[in-house]
Amino acid sequence: MLSLIGIAMIVNSGVRSPLLLIAIAFIPRLVSTIARSRRPFRTWTAAIMGSYLLVAVGGAISVWRGSIRYGNPVTFGAALYNACLDPLKALTSSGIDTVDGLLLVYSLPTNIIDANLTDLFKVVQTAIPSQFYPNKPEFISNIISHELLGYGAAGMFMSGPGYLIMIGGSWLAAIVIFFLGGIIFRQLAGRRVGGVAWLILTYTLIRFVMGGDAFDFYQGLTLVCISVTSLFAAKCARLVSARLRRADLKAGERMEFSLD
Repeated sequence: MLSLIGIAMIVNSGVRSPLLLIAIAFIPRLVSTIARSRRPFRTWTAAIMGSYLLVAVGGAISVWRGSIRYGNPVTFGAALYNACLDPLKALTSSGIDTVDGLLLVYSLPTNIIDANLTDLFKVVQTAIPSQFYPNKPEFISNIISHELLGYGAAGMFMSGPGYLIMIGGSWLAAIVIFFLGGIIFRQLAGRRVGGVAWLILTYTLIRFVMGGDAFDFYQGLTLVCISVTSLFAAKCARLVSARLRRADLKAGERMEFSLD
């Protein structure tokens, strides 16, 4: 119930990225369930229905946000109803940000946006609390969306290649950076890591290829911090629980000794 309430809150907020995170976490478990299931028909039916709803919700959010952005607001319920009738049309009718963003970046003059490799430092700068760093630099996607496209909020997906072209200055530099980034991710993936680490790594990579900004790596860093904090809290709880059990055992032994 808590998971369903959380997903409903995410959908109502108009944010699509957490849905991608949920899907990446869900798909490997679904494939494993289908492989081990003795009733594959029911599992495949559930998988198809889940995929249908995921596409429909993603398309509805795209149409809903797009209509608000262009001053023609519609209710999310109406957008979801129309998306359920034709989810693929709903998903593509509002524009595929990743492709549109790549074409936009390719058509922009090279000197219109002041961007270079130091833009990646925004990952760390954004993680600093605003109380200590109030004037944080804005992400490139937001600058382009606000100043060139007139968006009132959020930023357009520029795609991973589009972002690398901007900070590298050319297609060749983008290819080299992408290749080096692939080596880094390969080294990280080659280590023995748990399921949560795999999830964060996969999500960050897919999101960067689709989105294309330092913000994507910032989200990955945020997930790492949340996971590390949760693991630390769980370990502290286990240590406290173990000490309490030992204290109870010692108290019980003293009680038995005093009775003897």
